[in-house]
Amino acid sequence: MVKPIETIMPPTTPSPQAINRLQKDYMQLIEEPLDNIVAHPIEDNIFEWVYVFRGPTETAFSGGIYLGSLSFPGNYPLDGPAIHMKTPSGKFSTSEKLCISGISDMHPETWTSVNTVSTILLSLFSFMADDKCGAFSGQDPEIFRLSADTIKARQAELAAKSWSFALNEPLFRQYFPQFIDTICYPRPVVVKRLINEYYRLLIDPIDNIIAHPIDNNLFEWVYVLRGLPDTPFNGGIYYGKLCYPYDFPFHAPAIYMTTPSGKFSTTEKLGIPGISDVAPEGWWLGNTVSLILFTLAVFMWDDKSCPFPGYDPASLWLPIDQLERRQRELAAKSWSFNLNDPHFCAQFPQLVDTIPRTNLSATRLEKEYKDLLRNPIDNIIAHPIEDNYFQWVYVLLGPSDTPFSGGTYFGTLYYPKSYPFAAPAIYMRTPSGKFSTATKLGIPGISDVYPDLWSCAYTASTILLTLSAFMCDDKCIEFVGKDPELSLNEPINELQQRQKDLAAKSWSFNLNDSLFQQHVLQFDDTKPSNYQD
Repeated sequence: MVKPIETIMPPTTPSPQAINRLQKDYMQLIEEPLDNIVAHPIEDNIFEWVYVFRGPTETAFSGGIYLGSLSFPGNYPLDGPAIHMKTPSGKFSTSEKLCISGISDMHPETWTSVNTVSTILLSLFSFMADDKCGAFSGQDPEIFRLSADTIKARQAELAAKSWSFALNEPLFRQYFPQFIDTICYPRPVVVKRLINEYYRLLIDPIDNIIAHPIDNNLFEWVYVLRGLPDTPFNGGIYYGKLCYPYDFPFHAPAIYMTTPSGKFSTTEKLGIPGISDVAPEGWWLGNTVSLILFTLAVFMWDDKSCPFPGYDPASLWLPIDQLERRQRELAAKSWSFNLNDPHFCAQFPQLVDTIPRTNLSATRLEKEYKDLLRNPIDNIIAHPIEDNYFQWVYVLLGPSDTPFSGGTYFGTLYYPKSYPFAAPAIYMRTPSGKFSTATKLGIPGISDVYPDLWSCAYTASTILLTLSAFMCDDKCIEFVGKDPELSLNEPINELQQRQKDLAAKSWSFNLNDSLFQQHVLQFDDTKPSNYQD
């Protein structure tokens, strides 16, 4: 229960005008409550607020519940509040302040003292539902490596988990007890039923199918289907997830497929008639986990199953010969895809060691190195480390007419054993004012941070050219692996001056890097013309 408003005082003594204004805003919220939004100050401090959003309908957040906080300055309403979101949403970071133009302290130039707590919350709620708002500071960093469809699928998944997160958050339990009674809890009979079905799978396993609960959570399962002979899926291995409702078996599970197959979408729930929540009309109480998995496998191998909810959109109108060719190609890549999925490796370690290895990758990389020697790229040098074709070093010479002009930028590429079916990890070791030197670089299309955008047609040359072009593109500011000091709010002249200063220091920095000395220093053309020993 929130204390009477007159007892809610800040620990310090900011301006009386701020206290009076926040008290007025609080009374307005009580008298004119907002749809899907609840908010109030925490005990004894009217400058610290907590709020809860119910996920906007007709969005990926529908059904979720999101907890956050507002921290008002002592001179409110002259300055805006700091805004945080505590519940993972797939839109906002949970570790940074949110930079929302017009309502947050991160954008003082657009703040207006006409704003109230109600208008701040309404603007934040609308901003959350808007999928066209573009990049902003305080964005969930995972967004930068996902496609639009994958982002929505992740947001819907986090919405389903948001209630569980809320229950484990003390602030939610203390200040929003009215929501707790609305949360559905699993009944003991459902838990017992799923335990028995797991034991049945262990005792009587199904050929070419493996499945088990995730980390003792009986309502979330992972499964693997092995492609059958005499089908286009032969040799493939397909990883997915089942999410059971708390009232199972009265309602069907949600079914997902993570591995690209040419049959099922990897971004939507699968609408398999009779066994999934997308097509509940054929569901019956006698369905078991074993029967669900067996039906899913049969449905996958059936080449006469017509388009259905969750069908792979890229396969929708292909002629049968092109469709089967695509499915065979994806089957050949499925092992490589799963090997680069940390969830697959964690849940099925017994399969990781069985993934076939060949010398295809080494042969391909050797050919690409020879192509680089025959057709060198201007301002770029790269080669394997001591005949290990899976580990490369590279040097980018800063192009003229850019802030990087005169700089020498040293980094490494780490190719996976499954190359070219999976992308390399890319690192930059020389400070540049663009890239971090402590994390992998998330360059769309060419790095393992964005596996969905990778193409096996890319070569070492295209990777290095793309990296160089991305480095010089001053419009690419927000991405995974950016320099921590890089910000949308940094004036362009200050940013470019910082990059010029680092370019001037780059050769000295590289001389202190033992890897650079060992593998690059012998190339005289990397040394700046104005460098003095």
